[in-house]
Amino acid sequence: MEEDILGDTVAVGDANEGSRIRKRAEKEQRGKRGKYQDPDPDLKNFSRPCSHNNKTYQCQKVKISDIKTIRRRLYEVSDKNVQDMKLCHMISVSGTVRKRPVKDSPRQRTRAANFFLKIKNERLTADRVFGRMEKIFRKKPTIISKEEYIGYYSQVGSVKVLGQDWQIFNIKELQNYFNKISGISDLKRISLKKTRNQKTGEIKISMACFQHYRYEAQSEVSKSVYKRGKTLSNFLLSEVQLRDSIPQKKIQSVRQLMEKQFGKEWETDPNFEWYRKLLGKDRGRNNEEIGHEEDDMRMECDCLEEETALHI
Repeated sequence: MEEDILGDTVAVGDANEGSRIRKRAEKEQRGKRGKYQDPDPDLKNFSRPCSHNNKTYQCQKVKISDIKTIRRRLYEVSDKNVQDMKLCHMISVSGTVRKRPVKDSPRQRTRAANFFLKIKNERLTADRVFGRMEKIFRKKPTIISKEEYIGYYSQVGSVKVLGQDWQIFNIKELQNYFNKISGISDLKRISLKKTRNQKTGEIKISMACFQHYRYEAQSEVSKSVYKRGKTLSNFLLSEVQLRDSIPQKKIQSVRQLMEKQFGKEWETDPNFEWYRKLLGKDRGRNNEEIGHEEDDMRMECDCLEEETALHI
């Protein structure tokens, strides 16, 4: 019985041939970690190299916590090449301004450069738009109306409202004004030339399609971009209206949230007029009608099909 057991046993190294290689690689990694570990993680022996505070040197803005974070990110990997890559992402280099012409400086002259630590990438600062908005929203956790949102964002920068300042136009109507290019996938070059009629002042755009990069064939003749009878004067696209259809289940869930937050008499409050109009607009419409509209919006556009798109 004992002989059978001993005969069936197999050494670990023979069963898994890569185990020895894996152990050797792990040993090398441990050696690299010990070789490139941080000698001063708490920065007990660290001191600022200078105390300048001007446009060139901003050492007063570099805190000890920033230096600790950078050193931790640098020494958390054992590979020296990876450390160099991380260091390149942490600093920015800017060349010095020349005070004399280029022709007077020798070719072998080494140019000086200034190195700056990217401290701002470590945390979200107030200089960014969303960082400044986060400070505003913390003081105002509950915002009722849409006008309040616009007012708060206007404190940071200019606000463009969709439907008022920005409009959406139906670009599929462009195929009613422009000619379609046949075989555009085989073309190498498309040339557009604009000319103006001196008598009428009308602008015409001619188009030439080429199947070669450098020379033109006899079959490649320029033609007008516009269809017959279409010009820039009668160029007009219809505006797409904003759709705000809401399913009935969504309306019920929003009403329940409004009752929990502001009470059952929230509809009588004049501050919630926008919500009352929006939630009451789709009353009486079933989910099937709204579902058909959503399916139509999700349908694939005809212009995505091959050789049916308008290419300009």
